[in-house]
Amino acid sequence: METWVWEHVRQLLSNSELLQARYEDGHGDPAVDTREEPERERLRRKLLAVEREVQRLSDAYQAGVIELPELQTRRQRAEDHGQVLRARLHEIEQQQMNRTTELRLVQGLEEFCTSMHSALQNPEYEIKQKVLQLVVDRIGVDEQQLTIRPVIPTGSVKLQTGPQAYRKQRTS
Repeated sequence: METWVWEHVRQLLSNSELLQARYEDGHGDPAVDTREEPERERLRRKLLAVEREVQRLSDAYQAGVIELPELQTRRQRAEDHGQVLRARLHEIEQQQMNRTTELRLVQGLEEFCTSMHSALQNPEYEIKQKVLQLVVDRIGVDEQQLTIRPVIPTGSVKLQTGPQAYRKQRTS
């Protein structure tokens, strides 16, 4: 059974198309355009309108058209609205940065799989153990089948295999 599990994980880590499909199952395709650019432009236009409104309110106060309490109330309302718009704009920009990072990750899968294919041909037991701990969430066994639930790491992963890694683990 151990050999079968290892072979399954090794094939998974050597196949970029399968890894990409697994990743997209859990996260969606990062290359898909979510049409956020129109919303971003709409938010920018609204922010400019809020800034113009605040300027008009100041001008109206200076011209004596409105009193100070009304200026303060209306200005606070406009600034609160602007803060909500800026928060949404920041959220959209953060989502775009995350999608760009995910896209780079997916594009790097081919290189990752090529390097993993040769590195995982005949590794030592400790390497197998580290790899399995990294990419296997759960293994289920029943009378009829063996189910392996893999996890595809999305962050930077380094598999330390040298004597320095061993010393660091023992002294920690």
